[in-house]
Amino acid sequence: MLGNAYGYGPVDGPLTEDLPMAATTVKGRVRARMWTDALAAHQAGRVRVAEVRASEYLGPGAASLCTLLVVPAVLAGQPVSYPGDLDVPHSWSHIGVVVWVVVVVAWRDGVFGRALGGVVVLVDRVVCVGG
Repeated sequence: MLGNAYGYGPVDGPLTEDLPMAATTVKGRVRARMWTDALAAHQAGRVRVAEVRASEYLGPGAASLCTLLVVPAVLAGQPVSYPGDLDVPHSWSHIGVVVWVVVVVAWRDGVFGRALGGVVVLVDRVVCVGG
């Protein structure tokens, strides 16, 4: 299943898939509950599930602050303004890569029952975990 980072809630460091679900917003609590319900169904043997956690999307058809505000300005040769703190680490996920990772995960037995985050890390782990 495709997830995101909302379920983590506020963190004081890098996001990793082993962080607890500690959401403080309604949207975050919904995402956390979706994962915990899916994981419980997996552990009960009713489904096989893994969650790929991606971040703000880039690519054709993606709607994010970057694609709506930054990319058009860059393509028009205009100065770029990003509505966020440039000193805070942030990551984006290209939708084509995310789709590829979800498909790879679906065919790898060793990843079921786990949440996987960070596409660059994820691609390396899927290859290693899946054989």
